[in-house]
Order: sequence, then C-alpha cells, then structure tokens
Amino acid sequence: MYPVLDFPTHQYPQSDPQSTPPPPRGLRRTYSPAMPASPSSSYREKPPLSLPMEQMGCESPEECESWLAIFRAFDTNNDGRIPAEDLIRAMDTHYAQFRLTHEEAVQFTAEVDSNQDNIIDFKEFSMLMCKIRKLHLKRTVLYMGNAVMPRNKQEETTNYLLEYSCFPPPIFIITISILEVFFYLYDALSSGYGLHPNAPAPTWSPLILNPHHREWVWTYFTYIFVHVGYAHLLANLLVQVVLGISLELVHKGLRIGGLYLGGALMGALLFWVFDPKVYLAGASGGVYALMTAHIADVLMNWSEMPFRWIRLGVFALMVGVDFGHAFYSRFFGEAATKVAVTSHIGGAIAGFLLGIVLLRNLSKHKWETYIWYVALVVYILLTLILICLILANPF
Repeated sequence: MYPVLDFPTHQYPQSDPQSTPPPPRGLRRTYSPAMPASPSSSYREKPPLSLPMEQMGCESPEECESWLAIFRAFDTNNDGRIPAEDLIRAMDTHYAQFRLTHEEAVQFTAEVDSNQDNIIDFKEFSMLMCKIRKLHLKRTVLYMGNAVMPRNKQEETTNYLLEYSCFPPPIFIITISILEVFFYLYDALSSGYGLHPNAPAPTWSPLILNPHHREWVWTYFTYIFVHVGYAHLLANLLVQVVLGISLELVHKGLRIGGLYLGGALMGALLFWVFDPKVYLAGASGGVYALMTAHIADVLMNWSEMPFRWIRLGVFALMVGVDFGHAFYSRFFGEAATKVAVTSHIGGAIAGFLLGIVLLRNLSKHKWETYIWYVALVVYILLTLILICLILANPF
C-alpha cells in the first residue's frame, strides 16, 4: 500500500473542509468529494475527480484516499488540474515522500500526460502514482540483489535490471513453446510410436524440412515444431524458456520473435547449402539464436550488465556442450535419429548478428553504432549469398 503522505497545507491551499462533505460510508470504492469550482476556472469544464478504484489502479481504499488527498493538496487552483511544471516542482520539493529524481519526475509526468497539454488531471495523476509504486517495487528487488554485490558494481548494473518488466508478459516464448509441445504430441500419438525419448524422426510430417521437397518454403520456419523424441523437445524447451523469457522481459516480444525466427531461417538456409541429405527438425535454430543473442546482449550492454563474465562463460559452455552432443548424434548416432546440425550453426550466427541489431542497447556509444551497421549488413549479405547458392544448386 502506498503510504499516506503528509504535505504542508499552507503551501498547497485546499478548499474549505466544511464545503466538502465526505462521501457516504457505503460508497467506498468510488472517490468523488465535491469540490467547488474557483472563479478563475468557471469557464472550463472541470475534469472529474470520480474514478472507480479499478481505474485508479490503487490497491486499497486507503491508498485511493491518499492519492486523492495528494492531488487536492497540489491542485492550488482547485480546478481539478495541475500544471505539469508545478507537479514536477512539488515532487522535487517532497523528494522524501516520492523518492524520485528530477529526471524521473519529468519522464513520468510526460508519459502520463496523454493529451500532451502539460496539464495533469486526476486520471493522469493516478497513472503517475501507479508508475511510482511500480518503480519502488523494482528498487526493492534491486536492493535485495545489490546486497550481495560489491558496492562499486551496484550502480552500473541497476540500469539494466530496471528494464526487466512483466508487462507485457513474455507472450512469444510462451506461445512458441506451447505450439512445439502441441505438434510433438500430435506427431507422437498419430505416428503410433507414442511418447519415446528418442523416437525416429517424423519424416512424413509436412512441417519437417524435407531434403526431397525444397519447394516447401514454409518448412524453412515450421521445422522448429518437429522433434525427434521428448528428450529432444525437453532439452530445447528448457534452454528456450530459461534464456528466452529473461530476454523478452527486457527486450519484448517483437524483437525476440524476429530474433528467434531469424535464427530458424538461417539454419534452414545453411542446411540446403551444406547438408541437404538428411531431415532437419527441432527448435535448435531458434534456441541457439537465443544463446548467442545473450552474448551479443552482454557485449552491447557491457557496463550495465550484472555478472557479465559469468554470463559469457555460462553461455559459451552451453553452446559448446549442446553443439558437441548434436554433432556426435549427426555423424555417429543411429540412422533413424539422425538430423542435421546446420540449424545449430545458423542459429548461433544469426542470433549473434541479430542480437546486436534487434536487442535494445540501453546505453549507446559511438562505436556500438558502427557495430550495429556492420552486423546488419553481414546478416543481409550472408542471407542473400545462401539464397543464391541454393538457387544455383539443382540438387
């Protein structure tokens, strides 16, 4: 619950309490105390100070009352409007209560001013208070995390950790994972093999990348929904969920979706150029894109990234171990379970390049801008070269 704040009323005059009768006790979920219009604002329609508790975003009636009291204290003209500059100045004055820097006060005020008129009404003020409460919750989490970090590392990592947000939720990773499970269950049950840790590849599937049907262009993306046994599926899902959700919480679904599908496409193109004799199945192209995108994320946000060396080491180890297992299965495993490993390589290349291009750079430097253009050009050129090689090869 946001605390009830104590503001000096001589700085922010209010209307006569006797002229503002309290609301009936039975109407606790709507806050609309009568406020007489001042002569200076009589020619303008006063914005309502009556909002349902759900629209205000407060978590309790007491918190709603606190927000309304703060708004009335700052509404010096008693017209239901607070100039943005006055509100920012008031938040600076009462820093101990709001705990916002001047830059944060300016940013939040601009974000809630939906009509860009530099006037904050009560609805916009409620949005502002919700943002402040959310920021304070994040800072509590950061405080707990920083308690185990060296003091000289705390400030530089805070900028990155503050970007984690569950709104919007990680819809892409959740959706793609559910689809992969659904298609695996469909293939496993319809084939007659049932649930098996290492079943033969479902070569009959119209989703698998089939070496005999290069014209099935949709399979350049849909092969990620086909898996060779539930061990193959679970391994991909584990890495995908752990790495993908953490990326999507910071960089959001559109960027991660483009990154994931870009890795799948690059894996398919490499398959047709270098290993078009076996079937290609599994989400490894997208998963490897997420792995190496984490490496790109660490490099592009080096100063803001907590535990940067540990992250680099862990991701490099994961890529090495998983690729080694895939390589062994491809060239030394049983024939029935052989699938191409080019998607791993393609996903890793695409993930690193697109990670630089698509992921948000929280603190840009001039040299990073050059790297961004280089990564974009290399990815486009590599894609075009592979397409040309595929078209030139009659198979």
